[in-house]
Amino acid sequence: MRAEAEKLGVKLIFQWANDSPTAQASQFENLLSQKVDAIVLLPIDAAAAATLVQEAHQQNVPVISYDVDMPGAKLDFKVTRDNYGVGVLQSQAALKFAPHGNYALIKGDPANNVAHLIADAYAKYLTPNKDIKIVYDQFTTNWDPDRS
Repeated sequence: MRAEAEKLGVKLIFQWANDSPTAQASQFENLLSQKVDAIVLLPIDAAAAATLVQEAHQQNVPVISYDVDMPGAKLDFKVTRDNYGVGVLQSQAALKFAPHGNYALIKGDPANNVAHLIADAYAKYLTPNKDIKIVYDQFTTNWDPDRS
């Protein structure tokens, strides 16, 4: 994104909220106060982010979602990858590395559709495998290791 922006003479502002919906909302509102032309958002909390999209639209700022669905939000555009395919590739690589044994499935935030799509692939390719014993299988709220 940065390389393409440089080619086009577009100024990008990157911010990371460290997986905090509160910090993300603050950053989002700060960007709106700077009168940005558009916002690309990777929502931490999809439900809360829908409200942010509404705020942006009230100021005629288009919002592009990257990779996470935001139910209830009228997005201007969405960019995504094949997250189920990511889970398939991860499963295949894990099975190639360790074709049998104990597996721990440490999954992403349960409120995030990306985590569910990847987990669906795990369920299809790892869980029924008779050479694999799943010893841990949990989602991780807010990607916080202290909550798993």
